[in-house]
Amino acid sequence: MGTPIITGAKASRASSLPSEPLDIYHPGYSFRPRIASFAAYANSHGVYGLPYAFIMDACYVLAHNRPGILRPWHSHNDVALDENLLLPAGKYTYHVNNDEPYPICVSFLAWVPPPKIPDRWTNIGSSTTTMPGVTKSTLSALVKAADSHQCVVTGATSALNNSHLIPGDSTSRTWVRGR
Repeated sequence: MGTPIITGAKASRASSLPSEPLDIYHPGYSFRPRIASFAAYANSHGVYGLPYAFIMDACYVLAHNRPGILRPWHSHNDVALDENLLLPAGKYTYHVNNDEPYPICVSFLAWVPPPKIPDRWTNIGSSTTTMPGVTKSTLSALVKAADSHQCVVTGATSALNNSHLIPGDSTSRTWVRGR
């Protein structure tokens, strides 16, 4: 079992898998606020990281569809990785247009999909992977048990709502129509 995490009056169990942080900071301000934090897990070679394309897509959405580049913390060198490779855990800055203080999209409802969807978003496919013997309710219970009562991306503990990466149920029709 994982270590209990205390948040407010509630405690929950963290994942028993070891992870390292992969943090993204905004370079447009002198105090460099953190705009995203992800848990990076080790691959079969023991390297902690996340897919580079995933991190770039997350930054793109957070920057209101503004393409940018990643740089290691306190570096002027761009991260140049193939989109299929892992970005190692660590601290990075996401640069858009010469580090201007670009706005951050703080709500998925405020995000508007770009006029041209990036090619890799349409190449994902429609197949789903299932785990033998694991039901949706079992998976839901596991997710709830691992909930640390903080945002998995930003680490914020206030103003949290349950969400879907793409709005689910009846709200999805309203959300899609509004775009």
